Amino acid sequence: MIVLSLFLFSSSSVFAFDISEVKIGDKVTLIRAMDDGVTYYVRTSAGIEIWKDRGLYHFVGIEERCTVIKSLGSEVLLYVPIMNTKYWFTVMKVGVKMRNKKRGESVHEKYMKESGIETIKETDSDTRKRGKCSAAGSYSGVGSGHWIRENIDSGSVIILEDGSVWKIDPIDKIAAMLWLPVSNITVVESSSGFPGFNYLLINTNNNQKAHAKHIGSK
Repeated sequence: MIVLSLFLFSSSSVFAFDISEVKIGDKVTLIRAMDDGVTYYVRTSAGIEIWKDRGLYHFVGIEERCTVIKSLGSEVLLYVPIMNTKYWFTVMKVGVKMRNKKRGESVHEKYMKESGIETIKETDSDTRKRGKCSAAGSYSGVGSGHWIRENIDSGSVIILEDGSVWKIDPIDKIAAMLWLPVSNITVVESSSGFPGFNYLLINTNNNQKAHAKHIGSK
């Protein structure tokens, strides 16, 4: 049994991995995740590589600059600023060419396009008003009394009963992914979220909170 276990371990550690030339202290960039959400295109000094997050965490970030803490060739420990912690990645392939990702391929973007949801651009003037939107990204319905109409893409986007559409901060997506329709929501302004996510949605049914960005109305 011990011999079999050692064989399985050694086999799994060689036939699926590749070797990266990154060194301790190098800066690399998580360009974007693939469809599974845990495998990333990574830009290194040697070119584009494909790494898989060994802990199966969803960073969701785009162009996230990280620092190599430890490199074992096929395993790399990164410090990821957006999470303020370290994570192990497995090097799946080096010297790859990125496939262009067309705009609007994510689940929530496709939904918004098909549903005719109008998003708010940062350059919009105060004269452009839709529903509760009184200025670019602002929301005049702050307070209690709201409830969830739809939860899109496992917490990526929340639509409230007044038609307001909210993009959830990727860091807080895990809190919002199981929020149910008709859950009661209180909306408050917040300065503690990631830049641009200036509101806090509070699910008063379970006391969970998620920072969010008001992106439009439906």
